[in-house]
Formats: sequence, C-alpha cells, structure tokens
Amino acid sequence: MTADQAAQLTNALTIWATEQPSVRALAIVGSWARAAARPDSDLDVIVLADPTERWTMAGEWLSPFGDRFAGDASAPGREVYGNAVS
Repeated sequence: MTADQAAQLTNALTIWATEQPSVRALAIVGSWARAAARPDSDLDVIVLADPTERWTMAGEWLSPFGDRFAGDASAPGREVYGNAVS
C-alpha cells in the first residue's frame, strides 16, 4: 500500500465512522501510525463501537472500502481478547 492509498483509505474510514451511530472512535495503529510502513504494509485499524456485534460477526460492513478488505475481515481466524475482537 502506498502512502497515497493509506491516506485515501484513512479518509474514507473517517467519513464512514462519523456516519455510524455505534462507532465511538477510530484509530490507526501499527506501522502506518509509527511512520514505519513499507510498500507491503497493510493499514491496521481499531474501531471502538458499542454495541460490537454488527462489526465483529462478519465483514460485510467493509464492502464500501473494496472487496479485498471485506474478504480479509470474513476470513477464518477471528480472535476474542476479552472485550476486543480481531
């Protein structure tokens, strides 16, 4: 992902988050947040929401951001860390 692509996705996520009543906060973490991203880096995002069920059960909500993101979210490997879900 290029810096321009990361900025465009961050902007789209920000607009989307402001339109979701249950989304309380959005954070970019990982290599892009540390300014250490490489061309093969992904964009790590934390969505703080209440309630969480809509956002953690399936990846359909990611479809406005492109099929490649929705596919990743619905892939096997869902992990629960107390109140946090990956």
